[in-house]
Amino acid sequence: MVGAWWEKSLRRAKWRYLPHSHNDFIFAMVGEELGFVGGFAVLALFATLAYTGLRVATRNTDPWVKIVAGTMTMWLVGQAAINIGYVVGLLPVTGIPLPLISSGGTSLVVTMFVFGILANAARHEPEAVAALRRHGQGRLARLLGLRLPEPYPTHRRAPTPGPVR
Repeated sequence: MVGAWWEKSLRRAKWRYLPHSHNDFIFAMVGEELGFVGGFAVLALFATLAYTGLRVATRNTDPWVKIVAGTMTMWLVGQAAINIGYVVGLLPVTGIPLPLISSGGTSLVVTMFVFGILANAARHEPEAVAALRRHGQGRLARLLGLRLPEPYPTHRRAPTPGPVR
């Protein structure tokens, strides 16, 4: 009898007072359903995303790719930080969805687009190009007919001309 009451009281937030629990407050639902382990797993996965995206940004040689990869990584991680911040009560509610977890088609499409750009930047790292040339591509890349990537060139700024006389 006590177990049924406890179970019902634990799931109260999802059904009673939490608005948009499937979208804006999905981190609260992860915490309610999976507890500390689930919440910590979500935080650990976003920390891994931050580390990997910034590693891709620092290992590329092209300055434009560095800026794009770093910006997109911080965009996704910042969006997650804002969402988690307002779910736990540290920030005002803004309605920003949690990337990859909240329901919503447009957010997922944009997030997948960002992941595609980050994967392309990672594939063109000089170390990745050297490893692919040394060991060959995998089955999926051969099946898709992908060519071996070339490292992006290092661009140097042209010297500015002097004053016109």
